[in-house]
Parts: sequence; structure tokens; C-alpha cells
Amino acid sequence: MDGGRPARSGEHPGPDRGADGAPAGAPEQEVPPLPAPVLELVREPVRAPASLRPTVMRRVRDAAGTGGSVVVGDGGRGEDRVALRVVERLARAAAERVPGVALVVGRAHVDAEQGPGGLVRVHLDVTVERGATITELAEAVRRAVRRDLRAGASVPVGAVDVAVVDVRVDGPTDGA
Repeated sequence: MDGGRPARSGEHPGPDRGADGAPAGAPEQEVPPLPAPVLELVREPVRAPASLRPTVMRRVRDAAGTGGSVVVGDGGRGEDRVALRVVERLARAAAERVPGVALVVGRAHVDAEQGPGGLVRVHLDVTVERGATITELAEAVRRAVRRDLRAGASVPVGAVDVAVVDVRVDGPTDGA
């Protein structure tokens, strides 16, 4: 709405409008109709992949933070616990220090079995530099994450899953 008048088709109301609702300083133009092939695509129902809902819900839970923790020791005087968000941050930092990893996408996902000595499973989505050998890079990420979690928080790691979700093609390469 602009001045109490609804916006015309193709207009976006906003502060850069003249008194007549048209873009300030622009001649009034009629928006051409969409071509038939575009209209056909617009009318097609969009089917989401079956895996989308569980993936989105996992990401929502990750973003909200579960508030969980992993028991890393019980020396008889009480339990030592490390918050899962700390495990996630340590795992992410370890992965990002591996040469060839451009970035870790989103948060690290950590599954922890409950109970003393429970193992954690870490899942990381990474973007790699162009030219990286994916299997070697994934193994280097696994080693780095295990080492940093063991050294930094005494967290016992059962598995580290590495998913390469993208490649950075505009950055440096090994051969250039």
C-alpha cells in the first residue's frame, strides 16, 4: 500500500515511491505477462524429497541446541560432562584447520550415547578446495577431530562422518 492505495501489479511499495505510487524518477511501465512455458512451470506441483523433513528437523534441533552433554569420566568423585555444543565447536574448529577444507557448513551434528564412557558420533558437512582428494581429506578431518576431542575434552569418539557437500572452485588449488 502507498498512500492508502494498493500497489499495482509488478510494483513493490516502499519509501522510494512517488505520490502516484510509481517508482520515484522512473517512467510508468506495464509489466509484460509471463510466457506460457513459465506459467506451466509455476502451475506444476513441487514435490519435496522424502529426506527433506528429517533433514530440516535435525538442523532446527541443532540450531536450537539440545542442551545435552556427554559424560567423559567418573573418577568416583562425580561425573565430568561436556556440553554437546562444546563438542560441536571443537569438532568444527578441528575440521576447519585441515588443509583443503574451505569451510564446515552449518554446525557439527553430534550424537552421544548416554552413560559413562559413551561414544560420540560426529557428522560434519564440509566444502573443500578444488583439487583436494576427497578420501584423503575426509580421513585427515577424522584424525583431526578425534585428536582434538580426545586432547581438548577427553571425549571418546566412536565415528566421524564427513560429507563433502560442495567444492570451492574460485580459490587456490594444489597445482596452481
